[in-house]
Amino acid sequence: MIAPTRERATVRTQHTNYQIDSLVEEKIQASMAGGKFDNLQGKGEPLPNQVDSNPYTDFTTHKMNQILVETGFGPEWVELQKDIRKKVQKVRDELKMARQKMGPAPVNREQQDYWQQVCGRLEKEDVLSLNRMIEEFNLVVPIMDHQKFLFNLQSEAAKIYDDYDNSRDEAQTATKKENKSEVQSSSIFSVFFSMFK
Repeated sequence: MIAPTRERATVRTQHTNYQIDSLVEEKIQASMAGGKFDNLQGKGEPLPNQVDSNPYTDFTTHKMNQILVETGFGPEWVELQKDIRKKVQKVRDELKMARQKMGPAPVNREQQDYWQQVCGRLEKEDVLSLNRMIEEFNLVVPIMDHQKFLFNLQSEAAKIYDDYDNSRDEAQTATKKENKSEVQSSSIFSVFFSMFK
């Protein structure tokens, strides 16, 4: 006997909810037909872009995060990620500068020793602290897919050593050729104009 009573109560509740929904829908349709929604603020404009809002966080957390972002603060892992990117770029730039100083291949023994010194100094000073930062980042990052591998100086140095950029040498050669052609063209024009003087 108890089960049919519960079912009737559930049906009554659903029926009442349906009646309320119908009543609200009728009121909205009547208001729309009467033109009450014609002068709403922002009508015809796109909705504001709220990429930073998360529907699953409560209002207080959202506001706190918004204030932190607006004042330049971020979660620890985001700040660490920025620092790691800067440090990696610094190491790469130093390797590229050292490789540019050495000039094109083949390199002599003195240049090879210089390369080894730069790599050794970077390994002791920068890469050690960089890998500590990466380990710390991997511990605090909330998503495992964002974790990073430790920085491998040997593979990075080998890549930069092999991909020596000859663009400086080529640019210098091109500049010399342009200067020669300008000198030649200026001398041709000066001879040409001197004939009409």
